Amino acid sequence: MNRSEGITMIALIVTIIVLIILAGVSIGMIVGDNGIIERALQARGENANATQDELEKMNRLEEEYTNIVNDITTSEKRIKDAKKSGEEFKENTKLKDEVGNVVTIPGGFHVAKDSGIYVEEGVVIEDGKNNQFVWIPVKDYQTTNGVKTNNLARRIFYVDKEAEEVGINEEIATYYGEENVNSIANKTIDAFKVSANVNGGFYLGRYEQGENNVCKAEANAYTNVTRDEAFKQASAMFNENEFVTSELVSSYAWDTALNFICQNREESYLLAATTDKKYGNIGTNKKERTGDYAADNYCNIHDMVGNCEEWTTEYFARSGATCVDRGGFCNGTTDFAAERDGTSTTTKNETCSFRVQLYIKEESNS
Repeated sequence: MNRSEGITMIALIVTIIVLIILAGVSIGMIVGDNGIIERALQARGENANATQDELEKMNRLEEEYTNIVNDITTSEKRIKDAKKSGEEFKENTKLKDEVGNVVTIPGGFHVAKDSGIYVEEGVVIEDGKNNQFVWIPVKDYQTTNGVKTNNLARRIFYVDKEAEEVGINEEIATYYGEENVNSIANKTIDAFKVSANVNGGFYLGRYEQGENNVCKAEANAYTNVTRDEAFKQASAMFNENEFVTSELVSSYAWDTALNFICQNREESYLLAATTDKKYGNIGTNKKERTGDYAADNYCNIHDMVGNCEEWTTEYFARSGATCVDRGGFCNGTTDFAAERDGTSTTTKNETCSFRVQLYIKEESNS
């Protein structure tokens, strides 16, 4: 029998039909509603959306970063801006200087027109009666020459540097004090120390106190006053201000302010120990008005090196001479800014004045 080879017409048709079906399925998978092309387009869209989201996130981050930078820049200019505007602050307000130091401006004060814009220059505040005070930083603070440390402490000084161990030597620890029950400031010194450390600083009178209990330039120094009267006058100066406490300067404030000056002047620690009248009104036998001795202006603080001796709250454990005054003065040639002189509670004369310290009553939340 003969057998024919090859495919039949029916098989060919079946094969073609199957191929058509497969082609239809494949085309559907490629171009259908949920086909490969559609899904590819969706993926491309999703990828584009994701890319856009990333771009938007990057833009938001950049915007946030810019806002942060702008905020920092604005903050760093606040002392400068406040100086320019002369705005009086209604409550304790934290401002920044040009290198990021925080300074608390008390309610009822404004930044003075001749204030520094860096802490190291001396940031000056002024009240409505033109009394002026300078911010003294405590602990670490930033300068244009790097970070410096100015801990709140009683100190001894040498011509070239402060004491090796800040604030304490045997003489100070044994004979001088503030916390002693015999000290006029023993009930308030802790509040001052806490405030200065919490707020990173305190204020010191820019000038020796003037007549009529003012702290202004070109006033006659407030002299012929005993230590106790000086304490009373200083405490009363801002008793109606709810944001600050005023007191007669303590040894902590005096030494910390003097150290701050020495840290930021080319004369350095010479200023603490000099008796040379070219640095202050020493040995001239002529008492100047507050701020008039041009040379004695360091970090915007006047007359600490010379002019009048100044009462402090420090106690001296010596019978008959329990009060301490500080500083060089016009009628003497051996006294210097860091020196401690013991005298009696009844002493008063033409060349002994005093200076006021201010501290923030509570930490500002502004």
